[in-house]
Amino acid sequence: MFGVKLKGYDPNLGFIVNFEWISSLSKHHNYCQVLYGVHAGWEILASPALMSFHKCQNEIKGAKKCIFDEKYYIYDVFPMNTALLIFQIEVHYSPNLSGNDRVETLGWTMIDLFNWEGELK
Repeated sequence: MFGVKLKGYDPNLGFIVNFEWISSLSKHHNYCQVLYGVHAGWEILASPALMSFHKCQNEIKGAKKCIFDEKYYIYDVFPMNTALLIFQIEVHYSPNLSGNDRVETLGWTMIDLFNWEGELK
């Protein structure tokens, strides 16, 4: 990309994404996991990855929470002002890896990663 300065960000060193926790889940949700990747439009800058299952814990008033407390390193993402970290929260009723598990997408969001100068925000 023309004019990008890599000041403090080095694609070879990458960056860290911290997944901490999610709360106010339904009392029926027993497991949670996150699907995440980095995209710029239709271009995949970091392949989508799926974190392992995490068991949900009871919260007050019948709701549940899920504590991830995981760090993921993402490398080789060239700084583009259109790059987005996109992640989706999936909830499971049981960790059945045979494909028979009932899975719901709870929601998704995206984070704008770089400014116009190619620095991490």
